[in-house]
Amino acid sequence: AGQRTNNEIYLVDANGCSAEEEEARNLTHHPANDGLASWSPDGQRLVFRSTRDGNKELYVISTDGTGLTRLTTSPGTDTFPHWSPLGDRIVFASNRSGDFEIYSVKPDGRDLKRLTRSPGRDMHPVWSPDGKWISYVSDKSGREELYVVPVDGSAPAQQVTDIDALQIEIGIAAWASLEAGPGARTRVPAGVEAMLDGIASAAVRGQELARRLFAGGAAEPPRRAPHRRWCRCR
Repeated sequence: AGQRTNNEIYLVDANGCSAEEEEARNLTHHPANDGLASWSPDGQRLVFRSTRDGNKELYVISTDGTGLTRLTTSPGTDTFPHWSPLGDRIVFASNRSGDFEIYSVKPDGRDLKRLTRSPGRDMHPVWSPDGKWISYVSDKSGREELYVVPVDGSAPAQQVTDIDALQIEIGIAAWASLEAGPGARTRVPAGVEAMLDGIASAAVRGQELARRLFAGGAAEPPRRAPHRRWCRCR
């Protein structure tokens, strides 16, 4: 949507639009690069990354285009936001400490918490459906692999893939309520009830697994609002 240097966030009816109906609606209307939006669980707001104030920061906006609020302020890059299923926190990646780590913050910008501390890049955080875990991609082992960490900090992050085939810039992982089958080439942390989509099959290997875990590539796919009335795209 628009030039790469001027991405915008659009909303479109999830059921599509006829020729007589309104087309995709530009929500952000700004010459900066706006993207990587994530829905609030009630479908009333979006959090997104923008360069409108210079560097990449996070902002929250209502679906009617009102109530724009700057969520983060740092000299570095804040990116890849993802709203929690309970609506109480937003997780994101930031290099405000030097390298990219995972942080979470309340939707009003208060109570910033750092969730990871590793020498590599920690990127693409995603909440589990029960809100107890966060998955992310990191190259801290020298290879780009998937990790999960409990949001309450009760245990250290654990690696759940060992395929040396992921690419941090490909996209984000998806959670599903699946159990890993016998022989699956993953390490499943005890207590994780919702496993990542695509890792249950022992037959899946290498790039095939990466394709099933990740979506998008350079272009981010549309995402349906929780109430299923709107999709957002950029």
